[in-house]
Amino acid sequence: MNEDSNYMNNPKFKLVVVKGTTGAKVAQTVLPEATIIQKSSFTEAFNMVLKNKADALMADQPFCIVAAFQHKDKQIGVSEPITAEPVGIALPDGDYLLVNWTENFLNQLSSAKVLEKMKKFWFSNPSWIEKIPSQ
Repeated sequence: MNEDSNYMNNPKFKLVVVKGTTGAKVAQTVLPEATIIQKSSFTEAFNMVLKNKADALMADQPFCIVAAFQHKDKQIGVSEPITAEPVGIALPDGDYLLVNWTENFLNQLSSAKVLEKMKKFWFSNPSWIEKIPSQ
């Protein structure tokens, strides 16, 4: 364990997670001594951090980045990912044409660096958030 995990791996450190997620499982494995608080949604968990009822949230990085963008006045920090998880696409069994088309489409996006550009656009700069109409 590194110095950060030693700081977090104690009962005084309150870590909020979403019940049933990979983050919840990782937290219990990596930080067994921390106080783990389980909530039913990412929004509910994040609000605990905003209200200082938890020291940190362990969740999917895209959620954390967008939440930090939305609350930039709170100066929320987002770490690098702790785990890497493959993401899949469910397709109908036996539809070989759709499977082939999907694989080709994803390969084209990847080789043209479109996915890299999309990641940079959505997760590097919060300027797009200001364009979302308020409710």
